[in-house]
Amino acid sequence: MKKLFSIVAVAILSLALTAPAFAQKLTDWTFDLSNVVIGYNPDTSPIYGPVYTGVDSLLVSGTADIRQNLGGDSVLSDNDTFSVEAYLGIVKIDTGVGFPKNITDGDGEFFFYGENLSGNVFDVVSAGNPTDGFYGAASFLYQYTAGTIGLYYGDVNDIAGSTSLGMLEIDKSLSTPTVANQGGEYLSGDLDLFAHFTSDGTNSPFITDILGNIVSYYFGSLSTQVQLIFDLQNNLSIAEGTITNLFDEQGNLIGFDAKAFSGGNVSLAVTPEPSTFLIFGLGLLGLLGFRRKLAK
Repeated sequence: MKKLFSIVAVAILSLALTAPAFAQKLTDWTFDLSNVVIGYNPDTSPIYGPVYTGVDSLLVSGTADIRQNLGGDSVLSDNDTFSVEAYLGIVKIDTGVGFPKNITDGDGEFFFYGENLSGNVFDVVSAGNPTDGFYGAASFLYQYTAGTIGLYYGDVNDIAGSTSLGMLEIDKSLSTPTVANQGGEYLSGDLDLFAHFTSDGTNSPFITDILGNIVSYYFGSLSTQVQLIFDLQNNLSIAEGTITNLFDEQGNLIGFDAKAFSGGNVSLAVTPEPSTFLIFGLGLLGLLGFRRKLAK
């Protein structure tokens, strides 16, 4: 019986430890900026930010500067890399009733800024022919694989002097590949990007009635993480001449710089704590232990 009990215990514990944790979107949370200085009164006393309740998500829009590496063959190919600096400077509150609220921004602005964002493309479908003067990609998959995203208040041109409200790191395992299409005049694609908080932050604005400041509460727990889900639509306008070719010293085309226009939804989410498998496992272990005691 002892041997059987040990085998079952190990099996259940293995299930509990390997059970996947799925992010669950949180609705009706609070975006609290009351500890962030957004300006000063004539008497130099500080003006603090507002508090928004009943928030389901943030609506954001802005631009992204993209540098694409063409891998030395002058065409977009599988495994070619890219890097991005993304700026989402228009942030609105969505409470789920169809009337987004603009954030009061005082003397500065609230913004998301992505630094050292990078990724690669794959499943590239070629289009055109070199003899026709055009040889590129009809479509491809792209995925972000590294980088950080920060939520700030201040001046996008002075990141160091802005107030950090939270820092996040991209989770490659959760961020899903998305399709970009080069048909017509636009490169476009949807983006589903998960970014985990890397620190609790003293100015964290994400709060729930039940869990309090969830960033501080959950960070440090091995089984639970807090994340933001960036669900964005990216459009790069070829017609507006936003693409600049990059050449090496020998004059060979090695990539391009481009400006994308991004906008979409940013949701707050957490992974469940504790895992369902862990609850089931501990309960079953308890029943087995109780039965073993009765058998004695």
